[in-house]
Amino acid sequence: MDEFDYRRFTRDAWQIADDHGWHETVRSPWELCALVHSEISEALEAYRRGEPTFHMVDGKPEGLTVELADALIRCADWAYANGSTGPLGVGERYPGQSVPVRLGILHWRISETMASTSVPWGHKAARMLSEVEAAIVDLGLAHEITAAVAAKMAYNHTRPYRHGGKRA
Repeated sequence: MDEFDYRRFTRDAWQIADDHGWHETVRSPWELCALVHSEISEALEAYRRGEPTFHMVDGKPEGLTVELADALIRCADWAYANGSTGPLGVGERYPGQSVPVRLGILHWRISETMASTSVPWGHKAARMLSEVEAAIVDLGLAHEITAAVAAKMAYNHTRPYRHGGKRA
């Protein structure tokens, strides 16, 4: 992920969310954290279903890598809104773990970031970016994350305003 342009990514993630009405109300950091956790849980479910890590279903990107791309996109949107343009520090590495264990560790690291008094509120999303990135590397998915992020952001750009009737 060394060649990944985080400055552009965070800006574009924020802009797509804004264009689609997701910034109409101010979300608490805890709600944003819960949304990141939901993407990590979706990654686990994609793995449990035995899906390919990155594939298309009726034009929509799907799979473990895509769900982790969604977690990155959520963190990037939040980071940009707080003036960050990339990861903060280097995420903790836990190589050699099974997918379910590594995703469980990622849930823990995200929660730990939220609970930390040493990470200022404005930097929590940037720290989470680094934790998700570390999990992607540990799981051997770095080779396809750039394509998965690009595919998911392109797909998100085509989605209707406030798609799915979800609350902002």
